[in-house]
Amino acid sequence: MKATVSIVGAYTDAACEEAEPDPAYSYLDWQDVSVLRDSGHVEICNHSYDMHNLEGRRGVGQLEGESYEDYRKVFLNDTTKLQTLCDEHCGFQPNVYTYPFGITCESASRLVKNMGFEASLGVEEKINIIKKEDEHCLFGLYRYNRSGIISTEEFMKKVFGA
Repeated sequence: MKATVSIVGAYTDAACEEAEPDPAYSYLDWQDVSVLRDSGHVEICNHSYDMHNLEGRRGVGQLEGESYEDYRKVFLNDTTKLQTLCDEHCGFQPNVYTYPFGITCESASRLVKNMGFEASLGVEEKINIIKKEDEHCLFGLYRYNRSGIISTEEFMKKVFGA
C-alpha cells in the first residue's frame, strides 16, 4: 500500500525540538520524513509551513480587503519556506500542495500552479476521477484524511469498510 503524508513544516520543526512529541498530533521530525519518503511507499506533500490554523487567516484563504500582492507575499514566503526546509533536510521538494483544512481561494490556486506544483489536495473525502485529456484534474483532488484523533484501524475501516 502507498500513502501520501502532508506535512506542516512548523510541526515538523517542533517535533525536532521536543523530546517526546505528542503522538496524537502525528508529528514527524525531518529524519522521519526522509525515512518515509526514501521507503518508496510514501509521498510527502507541502501542507504549508505555518498556515494550518483557523484563527485570523483561515488556512491559506485570502483575508478580506487583502491585496493580491500582500497575499502573494504571505503565501509564497510560507510555502517556499517548507519547500526549502524539505530540500535542506531531506534532499527533495514536494510536488503536491495540500490546502490546510481544504480552505483555498483563487489566488492560492493560481500561485500553487505558478510555483510548479503538479497537483493539489483539498479535504473532501471522495474518489477522484483522473482523465488524461483534462490538464486541470490533478488540482483540487479529494483525499481521505487520517487525523491524529483516530487509530489506523479506525481509519482503514472508514476507507475500506468492514
